[in-house]
Amino acid sequence: MELTKQQAVAIGAVAVVIVAALLLWQFAAPLSIYSYAKKVPIQLGYDEAQDYWILSSVVNEQERFRMVLDANSEETLGADEKAVAESEVGIMLVPQNPYSRTNLDEYHISYRIDLVQWKRLPAFDVNDAGWLTTAKYNIGIWKNGEELNNENIEVDYQKQRVIEIETPEGSVTVNNLGILPQGVSVPSGDMVIVVDPYGENHVFNKADVIQWINTLNDASIYNIGPAYTYKEQWEYSQKRGWIPNDVQLTHVSEVAYEGEFDSLRLVYSGIAFAGDIAVYIPDDLADTIIVQLFKPVPEIVNVSPSPLPAIDEGKSVDFSVEVKNVGTEGTVDISCASDAYSFNPLTATTRNMQPEETFTFKFRAYALNVFSDKDTTIDIFVQGRGGTDTYNLEGRILNVEGYTPEIPDGTPDGAHEGDMDDWLLWLTVGCVVAIIVVAVAVYAHRRR
Repeated sequence: MELTKQQAVAIGAVAVVIVAALLLWQFAAPLSIYSYAKKVPIQLGYDEAQDYWILSSVVNEQERFRMVLDANSEETLGADEKAVAESEVGIMLVPQNPYSRTNLDEYHISYRIDLVQWKRLPAFDVNDAGWLTTAKYNIGIWKNGEELNNENIEVDYQKQRVIEIETPEGSVTVNNLGILPQGVSVPSGDMVIVVDPYGENHVFNKADVIQWINTLNDASIYNIGPAYTYKEQWEYSQKRGWIPNDVQLTHVSEVAYEGEFDSLRLVYSGIAFAGDIAVYIPDDLADTIIVQLFKPVPEIVNVSPSPLPAIDEGKSVDFSVEVKNVGTEGTVDISCASDAYSFNPLTATTRNMQPEETFTFKFRAYALNVFSDKDTTIDIFVQGRGGTDTYNLEGRILNVEGYTPEIPDGTPDGAHEGDMDDWLLWLTVGCVVAIIVVAVAVYAHRRR
Protein backbone atom coordinates (compact mmCIF):
# COMPACT_ATOMS: atom_id res chain seq x y z
CA MET A 1 0.00 0.00 0.00
CA GLU A 2 1.41 3.38 -0.98
CA LEU A 3 1.32 6.08 1.71
CA THR A 4 0.37 9.63 1.07
CA LYS A 5 2.68 12.44 2.06
CA GLN A 6 0.45 13.40 5.00
CA GLN A 7 0.35 9.79 6.25
CA ALA A 8 4.13 9.49 6.03
CA VAL A 9 4.62 12.72 7.97
CA ALA A 10 2.15 11.59 10.64
CA ILE A 11 3.85 8.20 11.04
CA GLY A 12 7.24 9.90 11.25
CA ALA A 13 6.00 12.31 13.90
CA VAL A 14 4.61 9.44 15.99
CA ALA A 15 7.92 7.59 15.67
CA VAL A 16 9.85 10.67 16.80
CA VAL A 17 7.57 11.08 19.83
CA ILE A 18 7.98 7.43 20.78
CA VAL A 19 11.78 7.56 20.47
CA ALA A 20 11.93 10.81 22.44
CA ALA A 21 9.76 9.32 25.17
CA LEU A 22 11.97 6.24 25.37
CA LEU A 23 15.12 8.37 25.59
CA LEU A 24 13.52 10.57 28.24
CA TRP A 25 12.48 7.53 30.25
CA GLN A 26 15.88 5.90 29.89
CA PHE A 27 18.14 8.86 30.57
CA ALA A 28 16.23 11.79 32.01
CA ALA A 29 13.83 10.12 34.40
CA PRO A 30 16.42 8.98 36.98
CA LEU A 31 17.74 12.54 37.25
CA SER A 32 14.56 14.54 36.77
CA ILE A 33 13.47 14.51 40.39
CA TYR A 34 16.76 15.10 42.16
CA SER A 35 18.91 17.08 39.76
CA TYR A 36 16.29 19.74 39.09
CA ALA A 37 15.43 20.34 42.73
CA LYS A 38 16.73 23.64 44.10
CA LYS A 39 20.07 23.30 45.89
CA VAL A 40 20.02 25.44 49.02
CA PRO A 41 23.21 26.90 50.59
CA ILE A 42 24.46 25.02 53.62
CA GLN A 43 26.85 25.35 56.51
CA LEU A 44 29.14 22.35 56.72
CA GLY A 45 30.71 20.68 59.72
CA TYR A 46 32.12 17.33 60.80
CA ASP A 47 31.72 15.68 64.20
CA GLU A 48 34.87 13.64 64.77
CA ALA A 49 33.52 11.99 67.93
CA GLN A 50 30.29 10.79 66.28
CA ASP A 51 31.72 10.25 62.78
CA TYR A 52 29.14 12.17 60.78
CA TRP A 53 28.85 15.23 58.58
CA ILE A 54 26.51 18.04 59.62
CA LEU A 55 24.63 20.04 57.00
CA SER A 56 22.55 22.96 58.26
CA SER A 57 20.47 25.50 56.39
CA VAL A 58 17.64 27.94 56.98
CA VAL A 59 14.82 26.99 54.61
CA ASN A 60 11.35 28.30 53.86
CA GLU A 61 10.35 26.47 50.74
CA GLN A 62 7.08 25.62 49.03
CA GLU A 63 8.75 23.43 46.41
CA ARG A 64 11.22 20.57 46.55
CA PHE A 65 14.76 21.44 47.59
CA ARG A 66 17.94 19.56 48.34
CA MET A 67 20.82 19.84 50.75
CA VAL A 68 24.04 18.37 49.35
CA LEU A 69 27.34 17.21 50.77
CA ASP A 70 29.52 17.61 47.68
CA ALA A 71 32.22 15.12 46.81
CA ASN A 72 35.67 16.34 47.96
CA SER A 73 34.10 18.43 50.72
CA GLU A 74 36.60 18.73 53.54
CA GLU A 75 36.72 19.86 57.14
CA THR A 76 39.85 20.46 59.21
CA LEU A 77 40.17 18.39 62.39
CA GLY A 78 42.56 19.97 64.85
CA ALA A 79 45.97 21.01 63.53
CA ASP A 80 47.12 17.91 61.67
CA GLU A 81 44.07 16.20 60.14
CA LYS A 82 41.12 16.81 57.85
CA ALA A 83 38.08 14.78 56.87
CA VAL A 84 37.37 14.47 53.14
CA ALA A 85 34.09 13.17 51.66
CA GLU A 86 34.88 11.17 48.54
CA SER A 87 31.22 10.72 47.48
CA GLU A 88 28.35 13.15 46.98
CA VAL A 89 25.41 12.63 49.32
CA GLY A 90 22.21 14.64 48.99
CA ILE A 91 18.89 14.76 50.78
CA MET A 92 15.87 15.96 48.85
CA LEU A 93 12.84 17.25 50.72
CA VAL A 94 9.48 17.74 49.03
CA PRO A 95 7.14 19.73 51.31
CA GLN A 96 3.55 18.53 51.12
CA ASN A 97 0.38 20.12 52.46
CA PRO A 98 0.58 20.32 56.27
CA TYR A 99 -2.53 20.12 58.40
CA SER A 100 -3.88 20.90 61.86
CA ARG A 101 -6.21 18.52 63.68
CA THR A 102 -8.36 18.63 66.82
CA ASN A 103 -11.22 16.68 68.40
CA LEU A 104 -14.93 17.49 68.04
CA ASP A 105 -17.60 17.13 70.73
CA GLU A 106 -21.35 17.41 70.43
CA TYR A 107 -22.44 20.99 70.99
CA HIS A 108 -25.63 21.12 73.04
CA ILE A 109 -27.76 24.04 71.94
CA SER A 110 -31.44 23.72 70.92
CA TYR A 111 -33.82 25.72 68.80
CA ARG A 112 -37.63 25.98 69.26
CA ILE A 113 -39.78 24.20 66.67
CA ASP A 114 -43.09 25.35 68.18
CA LEU A 115 -44.33 26.83 71.41
CA VAL A 116 -43.40 23.83 73.53
CA GLN A 117 -40.99 21.64 71.51
CA TRP A 118 -37.22 22.02 71.15
CA LYS A 119 -34.66 20.26 68.99
CA ARG A 120 -30.85 20.07 69.23
CA LEU A 121 -28.98 22.00 66.60
CA PRO A 122 -26.76 19.64 64.54
CA ALA A 123 -23.55 21.24 65.77
CA PHE A 124 -20.18 20.13 67.10
CA ASP A 125 -17.86 22.00 69.41
CA VAL A 126 -14.25 22.44 68.23
CA ASN A 127 -11.74 21.57 70.97
CA ASP A 128 -9.73 24.78 70.97
CA ALA A 129 -7.01 23.40 73.26
CA GLY A 130 -6.46 20.20 71.29
CA TRP A 131 -4.99 21.52 68.05
CA LEU A 132 -1.98 19.53 66.79
CA THR A 133 -0.23 20.74 63.67
CA THR A 134 1.60 18.24 61.47
CA ALA A 135 4.05 18.84 58.64
CA LYS A 136 4.33 16.38 55.78
CA TYR A 137 7.36 15.70 53.60
CA ASN A 138 8.59 13.26 51.06
CA ILE A 139 12.29 12.69 51.79
CA GLY A 140 14.79 10.98 49.50
CA ILE A 141 18.45 10.13 50.10
CA TRP A 142 20.74 10.20 47.06
CA LYS A 143 24.35 9.13 46.63
CA ASN A 144 26.33 9.97 43.50
CA GLY A 145 23.07 10.53 41.60
CA GLU A 146 21.41 7.27 42.70
CA GLU A 147 18.45 7.20 45.08
CA LEU A 148 19.01 4.96 48.11
CA ASN A 149 15.71 5.45 49.93
CA ASN A 150 12.50 7.46 49.78
CA GLU A 151 9.94 7.90 52.56
CA ASN A 152 6.83 9.94 53.31
CA ILE A 153 7.22 11.58 56.69
CA GLU A 154 4.81 13.30 59.07
CA VAL A 155 6.19 15.52 61.82
CA ASP A 156 4.06 16.70 64.73
CA TYR A 157 4.70 20.30 65.65
CA GLN A 158 4.52 19.67 69.40
CA LYS A 159 6.78 16.61 69.40
CA GLN A 160 10.52 16.20 69.05
CA ARG A 161 11.30 16.82 65.41
CA VAL A 162 13.91 14.12 64.74
CA ILE A 163 13.63 11.90 61.67
CA GLU A 164 15.83 8.98 60.66
CA ILE A 165 15.98 7.71 57.08
CA GLU A 166 17.66 4.34 56.71
CA THR A 167 20.11 3.54 53.92
CA PRO A 168 22.31 0.48 53.28
CA GLU A 169 25.29 2.53 54.54
CA GLY A 170 23.81 3.99 57.71
CA SER A 171 20.88 6.18 58.72
CA VAL A 172 20.58 9.86 57.88
CA THR A 173 19.09 12.02 60.65
CA VAL A 174 17.09 15.18 60.02
CA ASN A 175 16.34 17.63 62.84
CA ASN A 176 13.87 20.52 63.13
CA LEU A 177 11.56 19.76 60.25
CA GLY A 178 8.00 20.96 60.80
CA ILE A 179 8.47 24.34 62.44
CA LEU A 180 5.44 26.55 61.87
CA PRO A 181 5.94 29.18 59.18
CA GLN A 182 6.14 32.78 60.24
CA GLY A 183 2.69 34.41 60.24
CA VAL A 184 0.82 31.10 60.24
CA SER A 185 -0.79 29.67 63.35
CA VAL A 186 -3.51 27.20 64.21
CA PRO A 187 -7.07 28.59 64.38
CA SER A 188 -7.90 30.33 67.61
CA GLY A 189 -11.19 31.20 69.30
CA ASP A 190 -14.27 29.15 70.12
CA MET A 191 -15.63 27.63 66.94
CA VAL A 192 -18.63 25.42 66.22
CA ILE A 193 -19.27 23.16 63.25
CA VAL A 194 -22.90 23.50 62.13
CA VAL A 195 -24.50 21.16 59.57
CA ASP A 196 -27.12 22.97 57.50
CA PRO A 197 -30.32 21.24 56.30
CA TYR A 198 -28.67 20.62 52.91
CA GLY A 199 -25.81 18.57 54.39
CA GLU A 200 -23.21 21.30 54.12
CA ASN A 201 -20.85 21.94 57.04
CA HIS A 202 -20.12 25.44 58.28
CA VAL A 203 -17.46 26.73 60.68
CA PHE A 204 -19.05 29.44 62.85
CA ASN A 205 -17.87 31.39 65.85
CA LYS A 206 -19.61 30.06 68.95
CA ALA A 207 -20.77 33.51 70.05
CA ASP A 208 -22.42 34.07 66.67
CA VAL A 209 -24.24 30.73 66.91
CA ILE A 210 -25.55 31.53 70.38
CA GLN A 211 -26.83 34.92 69.25
CA TRP A 212 -28.51 33.40 66.18
CA ILE A 213 -30.32 30.66 68.12
CA ASN A 214 -31.45 33.06 70.87
CA THR A 215 -32.87 35.43 68.25
CA LEU A 216 -34.58 32.55 66.47
CA ASN A 217 -36.10 31.19 69.68
CA ASP A 218 -37.40 34.59 70.72
CA ALA A 219 -39.09 34.99 67.34
CA SER A 220 -40.59 31.50 67.51
CA ILE A 221 -42.62 32.38 70.63
CA TYR A 222 -44.84 34.62 68.57
CA ASN A 223 -45.32 32.12 65.75
CA ILE A 224 -48.47 30.06 66.42
CA GLY A 225 -48.97 27.12 64.10
CA PRO A 226 -47.53 23.72 63.17
CA ALA A 227 -44.01 22.69 64.14
CA TYR A 228 -41.32 24.14 61.95
CA THR A 229 -38.77 21.86 60.36
CA TYR A 230 -35.03 22.57 60.57
CA LYS A 231 -35.03 23.55 56.93
CA GLU A 232 -37.85 26.04 57.52
CA GLN A 233 -36.09 27.49 60.53
CA TRP A 234 -32.84 27.81 58.50
CA GLU A 235 -34.57 29.52 55.59
CA TYR A 236 -36.50 31.78 57.97
CA SER A 237 -33.24 32.81 59.67
CA GLN A 238 -31.51 33.19 56.34
CA LYS A 239 -34.12 35.64 55.08
CA ARG A 240 -33.66 37.79 58.16
CA GLY A 241 -29.84 37.63 58.05
CA TRP A 242 -29.46 35.87 61.39
CA ILE A 243 -27.24 33.01 60.20
CA PRO A 244 -23.57 33.73 61.03
CA ASN A 245 -20.88 34.15 58.44
CA ASP A 246 -18.43 31.29 57.98
CA VAL A 247 -15.08 31.82 59.68
CA GLN A 248 -12.36 32.77 57.18
CA LEU A 249 -9.54 30.30 57.76
CA THR A 250 -6.17 31.62 56.58
CA HIS A 251 -4.23 29.39 54.13
CA VAL A 252 -6.78 26.59 54.59
CA SER A 253 -7.57 24.77 51.34
CA GLU A 254 -9.61 21.90 52.77
CA VAL A 255 -11.76 21.31 55.84
CA ALA A 256 -12.01 17.57 56.43
CA TYR A 257 -13.91 15.54 59.03
CA GLU A 258 -12.90 12.18 60.39
CA GLY A 259 -15.39 9.58 61.56
CA GLU A 260 -18.88 10.77 62.57
CA PHE A 261 -17.59 14.23 63.38
CA ASP A 262 -14.98 12.79 65.72
CA SER A 263 -12.28 15.23 64.64
CA LEU A 264 -11.67 18.22 62.40
CA ARG A 265 -8.70 18.54 60.07
CA LEU A 266 -7.67 21.76 58.35
CA VAL A 267 -5.35 21.23 55.38
CA TYR A 268 -3.08 24.16 54.47
CA SER A 269 -1.81 25.13 51.04
CA GLY A 270 0.45 27.82 49.69
CA ILE A 271 2.77 27.60 52.69
CA ALA A 272 5.72 25.50 53.78
CA PHE A 273 7.08 24.84 57.21
CA ALA A 274 10.38 26.63 57.75
CA GLY A 275 13.32 26.77 60.08
CA ASP A 276 16.96 25.91 60.65
CA ILE A 277 17.21 22.32 59.42
CA ALA A 278 20.16 20.12 60.41
CA VAL A 279 21.05 16.93 58.52
CA TYR A 280 23.49 14.35 59.91
CA ILE A 281 25.17 12.12 57.29
CA PRO A 282 27.28 9.15 58.50
CA ASP A 283 30.84 9.20 57.25
CA ASP A 284 30.52 5.69 55.77
CA LEU A 285 27.74 6.90 53.49
CA ALA A 286 29.96 9.75 52.27
CA ASP A 287 32.99 7.42 51.90
CA THR A 288 34.91 9.70 54.23
CA ILE A 289 38.67 9.49 54.62
CA ILE A 290 40.85 11.14 57.27
CA VAL A 291 43.87 12.86 55.75
CA GLN A 292 46.95 13.66 57.80
CA LEU A 293 47.92 17.29 57.26
CA PHE A 294 51.47 18.65 56.93
CA LYS A 295 52.94 15.16 56.70
CA PRO A 296 54.72 15.00 53.36
CA VAL A 297 56.10 11.65 52.30
CA PRO A 298 58.98 12.29 49.84
CA GLU A 299 59.80 9.62 47.32
CA ILE A 300 62.90 9.66 45.09
CA VAL A 301 61.61 8.84 41.62
CA ASN A 302 64.72 9.52 39.53
CA VAL A 303 68.44 10.37 39.89
CA SER A 304 70.32 11.54 36.84
CA PRO A 305 72.92 10.63 35.78
CA SER A 306 73.13 7.33 37.62
CA PRO A 307 75.76 6.13 38.02
CA LEU A 308 77.91 9.25 37.89
CA PRO A 309 80.51 9.37 35.12
CA ALA A 310 84.11 8.81 36.19
CA ILE A 311 85.94 12.11 36.78
CA ASP A 312 89.46 13.14 37.71
CA GLU A 313 90.21 14.19 41.23
CA GLY A 314 89.68 17.92 41.64
CA LYS A 315 87.01 17.98 38.91
CA SER A 316 83.22 18.30 39.34
CA VAL A 317 80.04 16.73 38.01
CA ASP A 318 76.39 17.85 38.23
CA PHE A 319 73.51 15.52 39.12
CA SER A 320 69.79 15.94 39.81
CA VAL A 321 67.37 14.21 42.18
CA GLU A 322 63.67 14.12 41.23
CA VAL A 323 61.44 13.88 44.32
CA LYS A 324 57.67 13.36 44.47
CA ASN A 325 55.51 14.10 47.53
CA VAL A 326 53.08 11.20 47.94
CA GLY A 327 51.84 12.54 51.29
CA THR A 328 50.14 15.79 52.25
CA GLU A 329 51.46 19.32 51.98
CA GLY A 330 54.60 20.09 53.97
CA THR A 331 58.34 20.74 54.02
CA VAL A 332 60.76 18.32 52.37
CA ASP A 333 64.52 18.38 53.04
CA ILE A 334 67.29 16.76 50.99
CA SER A 335 70.96 16.15 51.83
CA CYS A 336 73.97 14.34 50.33
CA ALA A 337 76.93 12.70 52.10
CA SER A 338 80.16 11.09 50.87
CA ASP A 339 83.80 10.69 51.97
CA ALA A 340 85.00 11.20 48.39
CA TYR A 341 83.09 14.30 47.31
CA SER A 342 82.22 17.75 48.56
CA PHE A 343 78.89 19.27 47.43
CA ASN A 344 77.50 22.57 46.27
CA PRO A 345 73.64 22.71 46.06
CA LEU A 346 72.44 24.34 42.83
CA THR A 347 68.86 24.58 44.17
CA ALA A 348 67.43 25.08 47.64
CA THR A 349 67.65 21.93 49.74
CA THR A 350 64.36 22.66 51.57
CA ARG A 351 61.03 23.00 49.79
CA ASN A 352 57.33 23.15 50.72
CA MET A 353 55.64 20.59 48.48
CA GLN A 354 51.96 20.08 47.66
CA PRO A 355 50.43 16.59 47.47
CA GLU A 356 51.54 14.77 44.29
CA GLU A 357 53.97 17.60 43.46
CA THR A 358 57.28 16.67 41.84
CA PHE A 359 60.43 18.77 42.16
CA THR A 360 63.98 18.29 40.91
CA PHE A 361 66.82 19.15 43.31
CA LYS A 362 70.23 19.80 41.72
CA PHE A 363 73.79 19.42 43.08
CA ARG A 364 77.39 19.82 41.95
CA ALA A 365 79.83 17.23 43.34
CA TYR A 366 83.60 17.97 43.57
CA ALA A 367 85.95 14.99 43.55
CA LEU A 368 88.40 14.98 46.49
CA ASN A 369 92.01 13.77 46.34
CA VAL A 370 92.58 10.07 45.99
CA PHE A 371 95.84 8.04 45.87
CA SER A 372 94.45 5.66 43.29
CA ASP A 373 91.34 5.22 41.20
CA LYS A 374 88.43 4.82 43.60
CA ASP A 375 84.84 3.59 43.32
CA THR A 376 82.58 5.89 45.37
CA THR A 377 79.05 6.23 46.71
CA ILE A 378 76.96 9.32 47.44
CA ASP A 379 74.24 8.77 50.04
CA ILE A 380 71.17 10.86 49.11
CA PHE A 381 68.58 11.34 51.88
CA VAL A 382 65.15 13.05 51.66
CA GLN A 383 62.80 13.46 54.60
CA GLY A 384 59.44 14.94 55.60
CA ARG A 385 57.17 14.60 58.62
CA GLY A 386 55.43 11.68 57.00
CA GLY A 387 58.41 9.60 55.89
CA THR A 388 61.88 9.37 54.36
CA ASP A 389 63.60 7.89 51.32
CA THR A 390 67.23 7.20 50.40
CA TYR A 391 69.29 6.51 47.29
CA ASN A 392 72.89 5.34 46.85
CA LEU A 393 74.44 7.06 43.84
CA GLU A 394 77.55 5.29 42.59
CA GLY A 395 80.53 7.01 40.96
CA ARG A 396 84.29 6.75 40.32
CA ILE A 397 87.18 9.15 40.94
CA LEU A 398 90.35 8.81 38.87
CA ASN A 399 93.77 9.49 40.39
CA VAL A 400 95.93 12.09 38.58
CA GLU A 401 99.72 11.58 38.89
CA GLY A 402 101.51 14.62 40.29
CA TYR A 403 98.37 16.28 41.48
CA THR A 404 98.80 14.99 45.02
CA PRO A 405 102.38 15.57 46.48
CA GLU A 406 104.06 12.32 47.39
CA ILE A 407 105.55 11.92 50.93
CA PRO A 408 109.12 10.30 50.74
CA ASP A 409 110.27 7.65 53.13
CA GLY A 410 112.85 8.55 55.97
CA THR A 411 113.56 11.91 57.54
CA PRO A 412 111.82 14.73 55.79
CA ASP A 413 113.94 17.35 54.08
CA GLY A 414 114.75 20.38 56.26
CA ALA A 415 115.09 18.51 59.53
CA HIS A 416 118.76 19.72 60.08
CA GLU A 417 117.77 23.23 59.22
CA GLY A 418 115.36 23.02 62.07
CA ASP A 419 118.19 21.99 64.47
CA MET A 420 120.34 24.99 63.40
CA ASP A 421 117.49 27.31 64.09
CA ASP A 422 117.34 26.07 67.69
CA TRP A 423 121.14 26.77 68.18
CA LEU A 424 120.81 30.32 66.89
CA LEU A 425 117.89 30.93 69.24
CA TRP A 426 119.93 29.95 72.33
CA LEU A 427 122.98 32.01 71.17
CA THR A 428 120.79 35.10 70.81
CA VAL A 429 119.34 34.65 74.29
CA GLY A 430 122.89 34.32 75.76
CA CYS A 431 124.08 37.51 74.07
CA VAL A 432 121.14 39.50 75.38
CA VAL A 433 121.76 38.29 78.93
CA ALA A 434 125.52 39.21 78.68
CA ILE A 435 124.74 42.72 77.45
CA ILE A 436 122.38 43.28 80.37
CA VAL A 437 125.00 42.12 82.89
CA VAL A 438 127.73 44.44 81.41
CA ALA A 439 125.36 47.43 81.42
CA VAL A 440 124.51 46.90 85.09
CA ALA A 441 128.22 46.63 86.05
CA VAL A 442 129.18 49.88 84.22
CA TYR A 443 126.30 51.74 85.82
CA ALA A 444 127.36 50.56 89.31
CA HIS A 445 131.04 51.62 88.74
CA ARG A 446 130.05 55.17 87.77
CA ARG A 447 128.00 55.56 90.92
CA ARG A 448 131.05 55.10 93.02
